[in-house]
Amino acid sequence: MTMFVLLPFFGVSVTFFIGRYLEKHGYQKEDVKRLHIILEENWGRGRFVKDVQEIIGHHIIAWYLLSMALFLTGNVVGAAISVVAMFLEIFSFIPIFLLMVQWTMDIPFSLYALASGEE
Repeated sequence: MTMFVLLPFFGVSVTFFIGRYLEKHGYQKEDVKRLHIILEENWGRGRFVKDVQEIIGHHIIAWYLLSMALFLTGNVVGAAISVVAMFLEIFSFIPIFLLMVQWTMDIPFSLYALASGEE
């Protein structure tokens, strides 16, 4: 039910961002209606098609996360706080994960160097 409630917002948001992207490439915002023709014209030329796919994909992921948070929490404020907290948690733990990977890779080499007497 929550996904269907958020579906109009998803459609408006995707249309707005694709319209802005089309304006950057010399089209008009109203050309979103003929997006399938524009994609056929530009297929295989540069990053245009890939960028449009990324815009749509990122919106699907963001709205899915928001709708699932809304479904799980039951209120809009709690859902928004949950999504923001999730992104903050992911991005704040990236340095810690990188340090853990570095230690995991470095310890065997250090132990080998200590055991063999090499530097």
